[in-house]
Amino acid sequence: MGNIVEEITTNQPTEIKPSTSYDVTELEEKVEKVETFEIPTVREFSLSDFDFKQHGFVSSEIWTKSFNLHARISKIAKTKVTCECVIDKENKLFESRTFPIILFDHLQNREIHHPVIVSIKTRPGSTRIDIRDGKNIVDLSIFDLSDGWKELYNSGLDKPLSSAHDSVDI
Repeated sequence: MGNIVEEITTNQPTEIKPSTSYDVTELEEKVEKVETFEIPTVREFSLSDFDFKQHGFVSSEIWTKSFNLHARISKIAKTKVTCECVIDKENKLFESRTFPIILFDHLQNREIHHPVIVSIKTRPGSTRIDIRDGKNIVDLSIFDLSDGWKELYNSGLDKPLSSAHDSVDI
């Protein structure tokens, strides 16, 4: 007879055949082995408390994409925080992204215009977002967009558009 664990885990039929006669003690032994077999718990297959106490995190995580965005907080609501994220520093291209407020709970200074670094890591089936304090790291002058308006001053483009009845005759 094969190992009872193999028989259970591979879902193979037991060696007891209905048309065969067996000694009662032999059958009792097989039933006893099945009844005393302990199925391992989920906890036994998961990481142990020792692993987390020793390392604090799963150190073998491999992320396929990882990038950091310099950002500043632009809006704080009850359950979410919106940030202006720098997408292209040279062309001053920004994107607003909204995150759950719990990601910002560890920040001591959580207020409008506070700089943060948004770290996003992805792999198939998983995304990880970390928010770090960006003080003394994020250049807040990137978010100043007033420089383009200076060029338009007194150029005629800084005046309001005329109404439809003031249109020019063609």
